[in-house]
Amino acid sequence: IDVDAKKRYRTRPPKVGDETYISKEGKRVGRSVLAISSFTVTIERVRLLAYSGFWLIVLLGIAITEATKGWYPGGAPADLQDSLLTHVFGYNNICVYFDYEPANFILPAVWAFVLPGLLLYCGAEWAHAYGRWEDGNLTKGQYQMLRVSYILAGVTLIIFSNIFAVSPTGLNPTIWIHTIPFWCLQLGMVLLALANTLHGLWAVPGGTSYWASMGVPEWVHQLAWGYVSLFIVVVLFKIPASFNAMLGQPWWTQTPNFMVLAGIMDRLFLICSAVVPMVKAVLFKVYKEHDLAWVHIDVDAKKRYRTRPPKVGDETYISKEGKRVGRSVLAISSFTVTIERVRLLAYSGFWLIVLLGIAITEATKGWYPGGAPADLQDSLLTHVFGYNNICVYFDYEPANFILPAVWAFVLPGLLLYCGAEWAHAYGRWEDGNLTKGQYQMLRVSYILAGVTLIIFSNIFAVSPTGLNPTIWIHTIPFWCLQFGMVILALANVLHGTWAPSGRQSYWAEVGAPSWFATAAWVYVAVFLAIVLFKIPAAFNAMLGQPWWTQTPGFMTLAGVMDRGFLICAAVIPMGKAYYFLSALGDHIDVIAINTDVSTNEEEIREPGQA
Repeated sequence: IDVDAKKRYRTRPPKVGDETYISKEGKRVGRSVLAISSFTVTIERVRLLAYSGFWLIVLLGIAITEATKGWYPGGAPADLQDSLLTHVFGYNNICVYFDYEPANFILPAVWAFVLPGLLLYCGAEWAHAYGRWEDGNLTKGQYQMLRVSYILAGVTLIIFSNIFAVSPTGLNPTIWIHTIPFWCLQLGMVLLALANTLHGLWAVPGGTSYWASMGVPEWVHQLAWGYVSLFIVVVLFKIPASFNAMLGQPWWTQTPNFMVLAGIMDRLFLICSAVVPMVKAVLFKVYKEHDLAWVHIDVDAKKRYRTRPPKVGDETYISKEGKRVGRSVLAISSFTVTIERVRLLAYSGFWLIVLLGIAITEATKGWYPGGAPADLQDSLLTHVFGYNNICVYFDYEPANFILPAVWAFVLPGLLLYCGAEWAHAYGRWEDGNLTKGQYQMLRVSYILAGVTLIIFSNIFAVSPTGLNPTIWIHTIPFWCLQFGMVILALANVLHGTWAPSGRQSYWAEVGAPSWFATAAWVYVAVFLAIVLFKIPAAFNAMLGQPWWTQTPGFMTLAGVMDRGFLICAAVIPMGKAYYFLSALGDHIDVIAINTDVSTNEEEIREPGQA
């Protein structure tokens, strides 16, 4: 993965393909660059799209809540002025459209699709700040402040995920668990606004700021500081005001005038955090399009280097079209990672969630209000399905207050793994080691696996309360995950064993023993059989057993199948990853990650050439 921040090209850069590099040391270095995509996007466009995703959630929440208020069980009251938010804070904010059923059954999964785009935006701003520092346009201290700000903004967006998982039910822990992530977001959005303004206005002594280099008029600079100042005032009002309200108003009484002011401040927060940034992005795109920094993205898959690749620096390369092109490459990092290591780390994140869930549930069962029963065999899962699965440790308070935010940190790693497998498959196809049809099947499989992981997020947001819609909303994402994990397992085995006529398969190339492929096919067959048992069995149980009765023998078999699923989905893949890393680590393919920022790119002419 190469990430470049540079001035807009008047024409598109050369397509990525086979290239010869002339490194800073003067050595000629060849490589086959196998790109999933080679394209440029402005940071402002990334922001515009990501923030549009947030507004999609808002519009969905409004539509669902307005259509169901007053009649849907567990839904919003007919008069939204009678909401819990009004009773506690004195006014409604946008969360009134997120907090009631059925909106809070649907929106968590939509947020899981939107969050990666918002994190990508924060990462793009970080990359741009790094490039300006390396190019001498920011001091190291300025860059470090911006880096920390963009990282913290991303972290607050992840923590904010919890508001979609925990809906407040009164002046009890739920309102705190729901509101604290919102406070984090408020601080994160102020930090992001301040960082973006400083990024635009900061420069080294005697240098030119980014906005000045773009020709942004001076009055815009003053307007930006006014916006940041207003934003800070709004947040410094909102957090203490809500804190006072949730404590029962010990510091001051919420008079009618105060509640009107609080409502105005809330609307101003929404404008400052999600309207003004989009307006700025649109105006910059319209009026300063040719001056904006761009992010350029390539993805390379290649054999493991016996030695590290040449360091990124000033270089000349000969493009596929034969042109000599020069650029100054300012690297954030240059390193390689194995796909199997990414998988091992990402799956370890899932097991962290499991261990946290077990620890919290075991420590609180039997005494915590809304928590698990003292005897877990008396759980809802046992009453419905006849046995407990791992979800029994996810479904009760206070575990279901904490685990959604942890999952939000783990999910990007799992999606990165699916993307890395896709990149690897693309590289092998481009290198002639897979047919186009084989690659297309693998690509679709890895995308579907990633989508099912996102949908699976909903199980952390909706805990089942009985044979009602909650158990369906909780279980259907788990069915999706089961299909997704079988697809992922099948795709990985096909990826390892497929090869065009006359070529070696990937597993043969890396030296996997002949029995490995046979064992892998047995594993996929068992995995498929387990899922084809589990889904109809769960469906029958949730319908009230219309097709067959769950006898003690059947329930024992179902419990065995459930443990088998966990082993196939989350244990065997880690074992395979560990085996490849430990036994075949010198032969497996890697993903090369070079995150760099280019400040210029122009054709180089030979001496005397016109």
